[in-house]
Amino acid sequence: MRTVSITDCDSMTLSRRTFLGTTLATALAPQVVAAVGRRPRRILLRSSWQTVNIGDIAHTPGVLAMAKAPEAARRKAAKAREFVQKRQRETMAVLDRHLNA
Repeated sequence: MRTVSITDCDSMTLSRRTFLGTTLATALAPQVVAAVGRRPRRILLRSSWQTVNIGDIAHTPGVLAMAKAPEAARRKAAKAREFVQKRQRETMAVLDRHLNA
């Protein structure tokens, strides 16, 4: 292997293969280092709620509850989706009856 000094850089040519290999290695290096010393994932939850709106206040505790029990959150979401879809069908039936009467 030849050592290259700063003064040699002006006359040095770089092959396409060397350039691509070096670029790929440079791009992947942080991911490789991160994978070796993997730390537990962390979620930063930042809230900027307004105390006058109960919906804004509920966001943080709700997200924390979902993070602690994701399966329970999925079940609640499925139940809520079924409820909303049922109400939509009922509402559309009422509208259909009134509009087509």
